[in-house]
Amino acid sequence: MKKIKILLALLSFSVTVWSQREEIPLNEEWRFSLKPQTEISVTDDWTTVNIPHTWNAQDAQNNTEHLSGWQGKNKTTYYRGKGWYAKRFMVPEEWKGRRIFVRFEAASIVATIYINGQILGDHKGAFTAFCFELTDEIEWGKENELRVEVDNRWRADVPPISGGFGMFGGLYRPVKLIVTAPLCITPLHYTSSGVYMDTRKLTSDTAEIDVRSVLQYGKYSYSKLDPRVPETDATVETVVKNAEGREVTRQIQKFHLYSGTNTICKTSLVLSDPIRWNGRKNPYLYTAEVKVRENGILVDSLSQTFGLRTVGITQENGFELNGVPYPVYGVSRHQDMKDKGWALSKADEEADMDCIKDIGATAIRMAHYPQSTYIHDIADREGFLVWDEVSLVNDTRNSPDFNENTCRFMQEMVHQLYNHPSIAWWGIYNEIDHPETPYPKTLFHDVMDIARTEGGQRIIAAASNKGKRFYNQYPDALCFNNYPGWYWMQRWPAEEKNTGLVSAFGGFIDYRYEEFGNRRIAMSEYGAGGNPEHHMEGPVGEQLKETMGGAFHPEEWQSYVHEEDWRVLKDNPKIWGSFIWAMYDFIVPGWSEGGMCNLNTKGLVTHDRRIKKDAYFLYKANWNPEPMVYIASRRFTERKQAVTDIRVYSNCSHTTLYVNGKKIETITPDKVRLCLFKGITLKPGKNIIEVRGDSGKVKVKDRCEWTLDTVTQK
Repeated sequence: MKKIKILLALLSFSVTVWSQREEIPLNEEWRFSLKPQTEISVTDDWTTVNIPHTWNAQDAQNNTEHLSGWQGKNKTTYYRGKGWYAKRFMVPEEWKGRRIFVRFEAASIVATIYINGQILGDHKGAFTAFCFELTDEIEWGKENELRVEVDNRWRADVPPISGGFGMFGGLYRPVKLIVTAPLCITPLHYTSSGVYMDTRKLTSDTAEIDVRSVLQYGKYSYSKLDPRVPETDATVETVVKNAEGREVTRQIQKFHLYSGTNTICKTSLVLSDPIRWNGRKNPYLYTAEVKVRENGILVDSLSQTFGLRTVGITQENGFELNGVPYPVYGVSRHQDMKDKGWALSKADEEADMDCIKDIGATAIRMAHYPQSTYIHDIADREGFLVWDEVSLVNDTRNSPDFNENTCRFMQEMVHQLYNHPSIAWWGIYNEIDHPETPYPKTLFHDVMDIARTEGGQRIIAAASNKGKRFYNQYPDALCFNNYPGWYWMQRWPAEEKNTGLVSAFGGFIDYRYEEFGNRRIAMSEYGAGGNPEHHMEGPVGEQLKETMGGAFHPEEWQSYVHEEDWRVLKDNPKIWGSFIWAMYDFIVPGWSEGGMCNLNTKGLVTHDRRIKKDAYFLYKANWNPEPMVYIASRRFTERKQAVTDIRVYSNCSHTTLYVNGKKIETITPDKVRLCLFKGITLKPGKNIIEVRGDSGKVKVKDRCEWTLDTVTQK
């Protein structure tokens, strides 16, 4: 009897280990080809690549075909077509009886998946994850081949169908295998985690939360003769731990499941003395672990981090986080980088977010599509507010396929990113100009309904560059794109007010505010182009710089536009938030302006991330409380005018200028942290420019060298 008990114990232990979920990265040594192939082509002459991968890392940025200004931005000047990927992997015999899934975090734009020459299905859309079960087609104890055809050609049925950014082809985000027991938290529910966290009630004393786990009772799919009964009982244990790893609440419930169907198992819990996720001030995260048992044996477990918070917009306070006014100092980000395109590493994304943290931003608009899971993880732990949006950019199509794919895109986005407390806004369109959708029941209603009913506690937003259009009445949050001092053609509301000057910005905000019934608005885009190799000499003042699409994008004009824009936006009671366009220069294939090809130069940081432009430090002085001084126009080292203004960004109480060792003047920064030293005379030859900032106990300084052309002076 004792021997039987020991044997049963060993068998129980074996089953427990055997049944645990495994997630296996599948990113190394894929075979790749851009030549015409099929699902059974020999791969001997294919190249070897690692995932993430895009085939447009070079041609999207290096095309030199001359195009006339910004108007060429939608012309295809880089390869858009099909690419093939193949990966062989071993499936141990010991996995027999388990379920095997493959999860792709993204493929651009349409992917068709094969296993061992058999088609599994396809996925339409470049920015959301997709997952397929492989179990029925697996050859156990042998090598199996996964093959993916990826196609990034333009399609009329898949958004975005237009927009000023590149659509890089490839498997540009990670791939993994997921191995589970037959009973598991399914990875097939919109390719989400399968666990959803909802805050039902939140006070200073208690938090009431619901945890919805989507369980699926599958089969021993390797055999058509399924030995299992068609239903079973499962015990779901949910444990919540605080940021320090200490358990704060636990709940155990039993559920009855039927084979082959999804069962949503909801568990309600109460947390005492909850700590709120409070943005940059305190991004506090809890962890929920869901454990699934069958017949007393642990068969699956999954952990999800989450935060307790509320978001809203009021007329009195603007944006509120946890019922308290909270500043929305935002930047917009595209996910491409020089020589890498969209195929970014975790280190790349960490560096991007560190830079956004350094400038002092509190919010990020992921434009114009949801970005990686990892970058949202960083936003959660660092306390950034996030705006994610479905890619309805400029145009739509009134067709069943386009509507279906757009709605599916919205569902995948909100389910896959559901538990991220950083996400405050779901965006439903950007700069729609030709909405081919029947009024009054529109596609915008459909995606908005999905966001509201399936997307958790978020604000519905949209970015518009139009006035009182019917679709601008839908979102909770009114947001507008406008570029005073840059895009001169914007009219509001009539021809006579179309000055395009920076000084017109305040009037634009007043007009939009009044047009929509005196409701607070946000500036979802504003800014100007800037090439750090281009400079303008002399005082920078109010003037119309018609540089849009031109070859001259002086860094000084970009800085001036941002100075005056921020002067209008800062503490404006008609504004609930603002988002700079953009944090980083980004690829627009075929665009030619600012002395650069294929690049939008409106970033505060260059495409290769090597240069932080002057305007970057304007915002750092305003948003980051760490004492600093920065001399603008520092890269303009070869001067021809002896008398110049010197612009310094500083958040110190006083800033002192020294030229060639001589003290010139001490001034206090103005409203936007600008210290303007006027009429400074340089000597012929080398000049040492130095500024010193005094912030109480902290002293800071900055220094640069300018050379005055002695030949010109003669």
